[in-house]
Amino acid sequence: MTLQITGRRPDGYHTLCSLVTFCDVGERITLTPAQNDSLEVVGPFAHLVGPADDNLAMKAARLLRQSAERDAMTHGFHIRIDKQIPVAAGLGGGSADAAAVLRATNNLWKLNRSVDRLQELGSALGADVPMCVTAQPAWIGGIGEVVEETALPAGLHLVLVNPGVSVPTGAVFGRLNLADNEINAAQKSDVATPEALLSTMRAVGNDLQIPASAEAPEIAEVLARLDKLPEVTFTGMSGSGATCFALFGDGPSAERSRHLLAADHPEWWIKSAPISPS
Repeated sequence: MTLQITGRRPDGYHTLCSLVTFCDVGERITLTPAQNDSLEVVGPFAHLVGPADDNLAMKAARLLRQSAERDAMTHGFHIRIDKQIPVAAGLGGGSADAAAVLRATNNLWKLNRSVDRLQELGSALGADVPMCVTAQPAWIGGIGEVVEETALPAGLHLVLVNPGVSVPTGAVFGRLNLADNEINAAQKSDVATPEALLSTMRAVGNDLQIPASAEAPEIAEVLARLDKLPEVTFTGMSGSGATCFALFGDGPSAERSRHLLAADHPEWWIKSAPISPS
């Protein structure tokens, strides 16, 4: 919902302060015991998924198995992903898949790893994985490993729009105009009411929106269209793009706008869903 870059570490990683939320739009993952490790990907975006060994969900299961510290821990698994989220879309789809597999294998193998331990393991897979382990609204700090859960207003809905463009995160950060190790004070506040949330979102925005729009001009087109929607309260870009979002005060407003957008742009990926308040 917001993304503020607060600095850059000597190792090149950027630190951030980001407000994130989750909604009921995502992949369906099935995990079953098997003799050997395997991955099956189906769904409308399956053809965009790379080799199994590079998949974050596969890496998550293998990492948790390695951490089990049992010499006899040789369980194989089969992961089936119904890929419903665009790839490189700024929605954390792959990270959410990895987090779901961490939770699932933890239960399947009865390892009893704590949430903190799963988040620690997840941070080795990617900056977005720790927050996806709990999948609750949160302020994110550090390079993604600091997760501070927060409360959002109930009843709000999002319309998510991706114009069919993949935007590599590295390319977006490469366009970011931020001096080495420049420090910006993190803007974090109470967002429990609609007024407070909107105030924060308007004040902070997304520091990656300008560089992402330079990388993919389609983002500006989507945002301009979202700004014209009736009943919309805020529009912005998700993560490092190219997915954008429009915020609404209720479900019917969001659904009306989704239908309008789908009629005008049938080539866009468009979803509406309530946000998780806590």
